[in-house]
Amino acid sequence: MTPEDSLATLGLSPAITDEWIAQLSEPQRHYHTLEHIVAMLRNMPDSATTSRELIAATWLHDIVYDPTAVDNEEQSADQAACDLAGSDVAIEVVRRLIIGTKRHEPSEHPLDALMSDLDLLILSETPEAYQTYAAQIRREYAHVPEEAYRAGRAQVLRQFLQTPIYQTERFAGREDQARENLAWEIAQLQGR
Repeated sequence: MTPEDSLATLGLSPAITDEWIAQLSEPQRHYHTLEHIVAMLRNMPDSATTSRELIAATWLHDIVYDPTAVDNEEQSADQAACDLAGSDVAIEVVRRLIIGTKRHEPSEHPLDALMSDLDLLILSETPEAYQTYAAQIRREYAHVPEEAYRAGRAQVLRQFLQTPIYQTERFAGREDQARENLAWEIAQLQGR
């Protein structure tokens, strides 16, 4: 699905969606940009599971992004409620999908599982693309001292390795590459 098709499906005012694009271009963003949204949209299934709620959550899950904050998902969910008010998109579903990207915990709900998988697809890209992603994340967290960043980032990545990364059958085949990429970055962070 293209960004243009997705926005047409949502049917919101250009003023709202133009603001989304402006927010996704903010200077503190290096990975959490429009390019990330486009990658998620490109990998959405062409099926009934691709609901307007999933499309809206994809656009809005990182719409508020401050690397120094701990409540980006909650703020993004609040903006979603405001931006989608008056539409026939189920706001509470969108909020749930956005909040679910905070921890990417396993879900029995197929839409939540799909949202999580789409958000984590970068983990299973080619080693070169993954290395670019890792460097972009480091730039977003440039305010964190190197030693603290290495320890914190390695801890986050190790958590992904404790359970299956991908929850849907659609993306299960990407699991091995994701695990290889995560192991590579953890080794880099630990100076190996």
